[in-house]
Amino acid sequence: MAPYGLRWRMLRKLCAVHLFSNKVLNDFQHVRDEEVVRLVRDLAKRERLVDIGEMVNTCVTNAVARMIVGRPLIVEGEEATKFKEMATEITRLAGQFNVGDFLPWIDWLDLQGLNKKMKKSRENFGEFLEKIIVEHKLKAGDQFNGSNHVKDFLSLLIEMNEDVDQVETSINIKALLQDMFIAGTDTTSITVEWILAELIRHPHILARAQQELDSIVGHNRLISEWDLSKFSFLHAIIKENF
Repeated sequence: MAPYGLRWRMLRKLCAVHLFSNKVLNDFQHVRDEEVVRLVRDLAKRERLVDIGEMVNTCVTNAVARMIVGRPLIVEGEEATKFKEMATEITRLAGQFNVGDFLPWIDWLDLQGLNKKMKKSRENFGEFLEKIIVEHKLKAGDQFNGSNHVKDFLSLLIEMNEDVDQVETSINIKALLQDMFIAGTDTTSITVEWILAELIRHPHILARAQQELDSIVGHNRLISEWDLSKFSFLHAIIKENF
C-alpha cells in the first residue's frame, strides 16, 4: 500500500477533480453510452454461447480507456490481444498464493518466482503504456487545438507535468494508469458477471428485475444513466452483490 503523504493526497485530489467529479462524469457520459450500445449490438449478433464476463470487460475497458487516454484499447488487432494478455496475467499473478506474504522473512527468496513474474509483467505493461503516452504527446496538438473536445485524463497529466523531470513524470503517469486499468476494469466485469449468475440461479428475482425494467424503460429504447435513480429493486440487487 502506498504511504499516505503529499504525493498520495495530490494524486487523490487529481483523480477526484479531473476524473471522478460529477462534471467530468457528465462530460464523458456519451462515451459510456456508446460503449454500452456497442456491447448490446455485439451480444445481439451472437448466435452461440458468449463469455459475458469477457464482453463486459471489453466494454468497461474501452469506456475507461476513452476517458483516460482518449481512445479505446480493445479493438481488433495485435494491440487488443496484447492488452488483454497483460491485464489477465497481472490479475492472475496478483491473486495467486504467495508464501512470502505469510512468511515475510523468506519473501526475498521468491521461492515461487511470483515476484520475478510480476516485475516482468509490470515492465511489459509499462512499455505498452509508454507507447500510448508518446503517441498521445505527438497527437495532442492536432487533436485538441481549436476544438471543444473534452480533454482526457492523460492529456491533463501531460500538461500539468510539462516543467517536471520527464523521466520521473513518465514513471508516475504509467504507474497511475496501470493501477486504473487493472483495478477499474476487471472488478466491474466480475461484479456484472456475478450478478447475472445469481439472477439466473433465482428466476423469480430475475423476473421481478425484468418487470421493473419494462415498467420504467419499456421496449422501445435502451436504458440510460438518467434512468438509474428510478430503479429501487435493481439497486437492491447490486448492493446485495457487494
